[in-house]
Amino acid sequence: MIKIISTLICIFIIYGCINHDQKKYFQKSKKTEKIIAYSKVDLDTIYLDSISSSFVGFSTIVSDSIFFIDEMFCSIYTFNKYGKYAANHLGQGKGPKEIPTGRIEAYTPLNNNKHLFLGPSYDLYTFNKNWKRIKNNRIDWKKKNNRKEMLKNPKPYMRGLYAPAYYKLIIRENNGYMYFPINSQHPTFNYVNSKDYYKEARILAKMNTKTGEIVKLMGRYSPLFQNYNYIPQFSLPNYDIASNGDFYVSFEPDSLIYLYNNNYEIKEVFGRKGHNMNTSYKEITSIKSFKANYKNERKTKGFYNWLEYNDQHGILFRNYRKGNPTKTNGLQIYKKGTLIGDIDIPTDFQKIIGSIGPYFYSNIVIDETHEKMKIYRFKLNQK
Repeated sequence: MIKIISTLICIFIIYGCINHDQKKYFQKSKKTEKIIAYSKVDLDTIYLDSISSSFVGFSTIVSDSIFFIDEMFCSIYTFNKYGKYAANHLGQGKGPKEIPTGRIEAYTPLNNNKHLFLGPSYDLYTFNKNWKRIKNNRIDWKKKNNRKEMLKNPKPYMRGLYAPAYYKLIIRENNGYMYFPINSQHPTFNYVNSKDYYKEARILAKMNTKTGEIVKLMGRYSPLFQNYNYIPQFSLPNYDIASNGDFYVSFEPDSLIYLYNNNYEIKEVFGRKGHNMNTSYKEITSIKSFKANYKNERKTKGFYNWLEYNDQHGILFRNYRKGNPTKTNGLQIYKKGTLIGDIDIPTDFQKIIGSIGPYFYSNIVIDETHEKMKIYRFKLNQK
């Protein structure tokens, strides 16, 4: 009898902890107001000047310049708002204006016009406004547990379990700290076949940009993941940080958007489903199945793939993919938690990367075959 009572007490304590954890990071959402002011926008297509590039990379906007970060050449090509070539910075090498790594994995601008790059081996490179390298360091996880201990008895708070989620590495800087998504590939605590992972795993790391030290592991997965028997192909978060330190967070299969303050305390939950999304996700329970189905699932199914908060205009954009058989993707526009637009966009328009003046810009679209690059832009007539 005593054993039964003890067991019930333990279950109650565990259940209570889980509920407390859920309440801490997620609260019940209210129905998001929908006032559609924009059902379509007029897209301008701008072709960028020709460059000598590997055409493998990603894009962003810094100040009034469009950046194309060439991952393979470790070069940064800059263009003005009309797509006219302006300059080429850095390159691969050991010189003061080069990056001594084989690849650029991620980039974020810092205060005082500085630039921070992340390489493939936790390596970090900081450049000043004149593109001179002023610091080399590495991510320091400050591990407190040895490998044997982590393998035998993994705990979700152990920093050594995690690594940057390199295949969707969104890095953001705010107030001297860099944030990036993380995941674990531990044999029994991982995003492919561990139910506890989606209850307890952390999703973001907070790093001191001066020292490279990881000072905090943050967040949890959306409760929606508990509805599935594993969908690791859509396991990574989307997030952005406002200038006041607020976090906007969403998850690829979840229609909700979670707003946290700068201490990562929940403030608000909002969001509405995108149009005509194919969400018949294949449930996956093995590494073999994950590898076999990952690309096809992301190609054929609908999911929310990007968040971008624009401080200048006070607007949150969320891009989503509809999946087969539709021939367009979607772009949602939120203002103070209200959905004010949900528009169809071309399938190669994958995300908003920023704004210059009244115009909002898409990612750079690369045509490797013809060595051409283009970008979409549009503006919203404020109503």
